Amino acid sequence: MESNRCMIWGTKASIDYRNQDDCWLIYSPRAGGLYQISEKVACGLRSLTPLERAKLTTWLVNRRYEGEHEPIVTQSIIEHSVNAKPLKEKTKIIRLLNYIDKIYNTDYLSDSLSGIKQECQMQMMACTESVLMNDIFKKIKKLKHKNLIDENLTVSEQGILYLRKSYGYINEETDLSAVLM
Repeated sequence: MESNRCMIWGTKASIDYRNQDDCWLIYSPRAGGLYQISEKVACGLRSLTPLERAKLTTWLVNRRYEGEHEPIVTQSIIEHSVNAKPLKEKTKIIRLLNYIDKIYNTDYLSDSLSGIKQECQMQMMACTESVLMNDIFKKIKKLKHKNLIDENLTVSEQGILYLRKSYGYINEETDLSAVLM
């Protein structure tokens, strides 16, 4: 795959052209992983607002949760996703907590000043339908305040520096009412 830009977000991505399918296979952390898109459909992405791009990203993330590793973005998918309701705040928090738990004890977390890899920050935004990294910082600060994540999770402009404890899988039945106030 050659290095290029995500057709949804314009962020760093790896792109490979698939002649047999007449489409691009793109790996974009900001879009949450792999997706396929034709050049014609990609041209239509330019007019999307950041929130509409986030909703399209949510559609991609949801497909991957369902086991589709390389979802195909079509014009009808774009129209459907931009008209979808935004994720509920509880769902965003659940996804963020599960993502933090997933990367705990992996090479994504670092004790260095550079914090987590930029790829990890992009994936956090993708899985929580966030437009800005600041949205993630606010959620983490709120979760720390409610003691749902370890106080030793350090958040800065560089990202998450370290996490000392894993909290396990969080799902829709988990009581997060204290956080959602």
